[in-house]
Amino acid sequence: MIVSWNELQRTCQKAFRGLGVPAGVDDESSFAVLWLQARGLDALTPLDAALSMLEHMPPRPLEFGLDGGGSGVNVLDAGGQNAVSVASDAIDFAIARATERASRAEVLVSQVEGAVFIAGTLAQRRAPGRCAAVQWRDDRVRRRLEVAPDGACRVAVASPDGADFSGGPGRSAVRISIDGSGRYRWPERDRSWRTDIDESELERQVMHSLSHGIDVPDTLWSGLMEFARRTLVPATRESRERGAGGGNDVD
Repeated sequence: MIVSWNELQRTCQKAFRGLGVPAGVDDESSFAVLWLQARGLDALTPLDAALSMLEHMPPRPLEFGLDGGGSGVNVLDAGGQNAVSVASDAIDFAIARATERASRAEVLVSQVEGAVFIAGTLAQRRAPGRCAAVQWRDDRVRRRLEVAPDGACRVAVASPDGADFSGGPGRSAVRISIDGSGRYRWPERDRSWRTDIDESELERQVMHSLSHGIDVPDTLWSGLMEFARRTLVPATRESRERGAGGGNDVD
């Protein structure tokens, strides 16, 4: 079915709330879904998986460690959680590390599902004056969302035989890079990466989805609505007499 931007975002927000996602995170996660899907990046397939995972795996803190290779890259272990649960904390941590060091910071989020949601979250939580990037694996393709200091975005891809950043058997991982100086318009990258979707194409996708709406599979929409209904309370005679949130106060 075709839904509007606002309808998709609000329904996702209510569904996340119904699944117990913390306040604030539900806002960012629902916007991440919209941001990605409106730009032609598939967020609905991982969203379908996220709904099931969130129902059976309540959010828990990331575990912190250092990269065993001695590179100084900070590793945050999500323990198999969905990125909806950990994206905000991981990005905040990466930005804080870059600010603290006044230099480039790299954070590897391992054992995380639905990695694309971290990219969608970074797009709305960029570090002012700094370049930022998120790398993740989409099937067999490695993708990289790059965010310039002015907020412009582009998507790059790399060959499957490039450098690996696997988070473990059967799991994906996400690498977050924040440049401490912001001296470049775009993050630096090696030549194995090429621009796949430039900023003008992303904007064209936005205009198309804004005017035509977003096509959401019926089964996914039904699932979203089911979880969204958990935010409702039963109507009773007392609630109807008092009105929503009325309590016992009388003007």
